[in-house]
Amino acid sequence: MNHHTERTASNLKRVLADIFQRRLADPRIRGMITITKIDIKDQSRIAVVSVSVFPEKHESMTIKGLQSATLHIQKLANDKLAMRRPPHLKFQIDKTVKKEAELLDAINK
Repeated sequence: MNHHTERTASNLKRVLADIFQRRLADPRIRGMITITKIDIKDQSRIAVVSVSVFPEKHESMTIKGLQSATLHIQKLANDKLAMRRPPHLKFQIDKTVKKEAELLDAINK
C-alpha cells in the first residue's frame, strides 16, 4: 500500500468508527463492531471493510444490516471525507480474530 491509500484507509476507518457508534439506527446492527482492516482496491475505487462483531450471535444479522445500509453509510462517510472520488464501501466479516482466539485458547490448554 502506498502512502495515499494508507492515509485514505486511516481516515475512512476513523470516519466509519464514528458512524457506527453514533449515526446508525438500524435494529439489525447490534453488538460491538470493530473495524479490523480496510483494503483499498482498484485504484482507490473500492474499500473492502473487514469487521468483527461481538458477541458472535449478532454477527450474521449485523453484516446483513451493514450491507443493506451501505448507501446510507457511504453518504455519511462522503460528507465527512474531503475526497473528490471517495471509494465505494463493501463490508465483510473478518474471521481472523475468532481464529486467533481459538488458537490462543488451544495453546493455553
